Order: sequence, then C-alpha cells, then structure tokens
Amino acid sequence: MTEGHDGARAVNPVRGVHRLAVLTAAATFLLLFVGGLVTSTGSGLAVPDWPLSFGRFFPPMIGGVLFEHGHRMMATPYITLHFAHRIGALFVALAVVATAAVAGRRHGGDDRLVRPALLALALLVLQITLGGATIWSSRAVPATTSHLVVGAALLATSLTLTLRASRFVGWRRPARATAGPGRHPFP
Repeated sequence: MTEGHDGARAVNPVRGVHRLAVLTAAATFLLLFVGGLVTSTGSGLAVPDWPLSFGRFFPPMIGGVLFEHGHRMMATPYITLHFAHRIGALFVALAVVATAAVAGRRHGGDDRLVRPALLALALLVLQITLGGATIWSSRAVPATTSHLVVGAALLATSLTLTLRASRFVGWRRPARATAGPGRHPFP
C-alpha cells in the first residue's frame, strides 16, 4: 500500500492477484500431497464412480445421522481420503478460477500475469478430465501418470504466477552494494 496525495492509503491492485496466487499454490501443493496419499494407500478406487460418489454428491449417509456418518467415514478411511481429495480439488478449482478472473479483470494488458493465469485454467480443465479418466479407466497407468504430471504442472504454473505477482507488491531485494576497497560485495 502507498500513501495517496490526500494521505489516504491506496491499495496495490496486484496484491489481490498475489494473495489469490499464494492461496492457489498452497492449496494445489496440499492437494498433490493428499493425492499422493490416495495413491499410496490404494484409495484411488474407494469411490468407484465420478463425478458422483456412489451415485450421489456425498457418499451415502448410512443411519441418516451426521455423527453416524462421521463414524462410518472414519471407519472407512479409504473413502474419507478419496473424498477429501475430491473436495480439495473443488477448492483448488475455485481458487484457480478466482485467480484467473482477478488477473484478467485487473491486469488484462499485462501478459506476465495473464498468461500463467490462463495456462492454469487450461491445466485445470485438463486435470479435471484426467481425474475422471483415472476413475473411469480403473486407474490405468497412462491416465494416472498424466493426472500426476498435469497436477505438478498446475503447481508450477501457480508458483510462477505467485512469483511474478510478488515482483509488483513491493517484495524487492535491497540494492546490492558495489564491491570496492573496504566494501563487502553483499549487503
């Protein structure tokens, strides 16, 4: 934030993109971690259909009581882990869309921010498609591997957008001192 001529604080418009990009990158990293747990625990087909869960948005609530549902979900950690990955994917999808929308609306002319935001959107669509293909193919190696690779590319793109936006919010390193007699080359 900077001081305006009237003493009021002006908001740096890039700060919103930066914060959303940080949130998106962090959420994508956590989702990749949970996805690794899904794969390593064999939970990949704990919910055998996609995009629904056993034909519903939420896995069935046996007993009809939230406590009972929570108990059964914890009794079947594979379903819980798999469903957590799906909910995390929904959160990441919303974060990517929000980041791209803010980058496009506030910085439509700045390709340094818009291009990675649009690439993240394209990778998101591909990632969702590959997630469904992974389930539909009963975790075939090409679909599962592609799902992992595109997830990593989405993380790299989110980090790129985060770093590019951080350059505009005042996170600059101090200027380096020039080396000379009696001067240390680093600040």
